[in-house]
Amino acid sequence: MISALFRAERLRLLGSVNHWLTALLFFVLALVCYSLMLSNSPQALTLSSSAAVWVAGIFSILLSTNRLFERDHRQGLIDQLRVAQVSLTGWVMIRLGLHWLVSGFCLVILSPIAGVFMGLSVNQTLWLAGSLLLGTPVIVLFAALAESLSLHAQQSAAFAPLIALPLCLPVLLFSAGMLDQVGTNAARQPLLLMLALLIVSIATLPWTIAATLKLSDS
Repeated sequence: MISALFRAERLRLLGSVNHWLTALLFFVLALVCYSLMLSNSPQALTLSSSAAVWVAGIFSILLSTNRLFERDHRQGLIDQLRVAQVSLTGWVMIRLGLHWLVSGFCLVILSPIAGVFMGLSVNQTLWLAGSLLLGTPVIVLFAALAESLSLHAQQSAAFAPLIALPLCLPVLLFSAGMLDQVGTNAARQPLLLMLALLIVSIATLPWTIAATLKLSDS
């Protein structure tokens, strides 16, 4: 059953290539525009680079998770999974795990490009990649929670980001000034906080999202 769900979710991702590629293109274009805007102030560009990358990354993930469960809700897939006694939590974890690979993990891969645009050193780029590796799964989970909560809203595509953005603020605050502290012990604290937030989110949010989806179809 798990392998069948995995294959189905993989096919779903392959069928929505344009959707998540658009989100990644938005991330790259946002960084290009920002770096060009501050090209005459290299110091200001470097100082604000972490916040800029994270803001672009958050909006990119929110764009890619838009209508993540709406089609399944409309077509009755969630009810079918419940009738077949398939674990909704397991299905949610598979979907979000694969979705993170094509959204959050791709941002980690693109972090060297972001480092070039922002004039970061190799060490700063590595710290940036580490923060994205720890923080983007949390953003995906928060975005999915917002999507599940807004399924019955008439304008769910606009309502879900309004729920998700406040939830994403802790990750943004932890990572905003991290690169300024690279090379000191203080630089580890934001990563440790994000690691703790990641553990708590993985331990609680998939079950919360599954319960919310179950209630939305009841």
